[in-house]
Amino acid sequence: GATLAYERLADALLLRGADPGIAPGGHGASRSLPAVQAFTNGQSALEEWDLDAVDSAFQLALRFDPQHARAAFWLAQVRAWQDQRPNAWGTLADRALAIDGLSERERALAQALVHLSHGRYANACSIYERLIARSDRDFAGWFGLGQCEMQNKIVIPDASSPSGWRFQANTQRGMNAYLNAFEILPSVY
Repeated sequence: GATLAYERLADALLLRGADPGIAPGGHGASRSLPAVQAFTNGQSALEEWDLDAVDSAFQLALRFDPQHARAAFWLAQVRAWQDQRPNAWGTLADRALAIDGLSERERALAQALVHLSHGRYANACSIYERLIARSDRDFAGWFGLGQCEMQNKIVIPDASSPSGWRFQANTQRGMNAYLNAFEILPSVY
């Protein structure tokens, strides 16, 4: 109890009351005031869906504190949402997972991003489906499921198809997932 009280006091003094961007129960909190301020600015920009400002803020947070797991994860997530190449965000998601400090939901989203970046669409879709099952108002879950289905160009054998092949992805399901995401957060569209 005393250790926690001292940590809170140190945060209040060092971080001047700013939210250090700690996931509940996480231990990967940044103790760098500039990193915390940049992360907070990034979260505010995310609420406004200003993804360029979000990207800049989270990059800055990582420059000040390379071990800031949440900044690494959210930077990866934003770059995936911007449809950047997987190498621009896959390694960031890997990095975030290697550092303690993500919430359970953030950890699941980061794992899905890693799967997407390596073309393991079925694994990524499965994670997004579990997130949606927990909360049907999860924008990141729905948007991720849409990305997962729409990016999947894998062709598999199908005896019922005239060609003997079919796409593994379900485009209609991907479109419906995007629709659900846009209904949750219309400003994205």
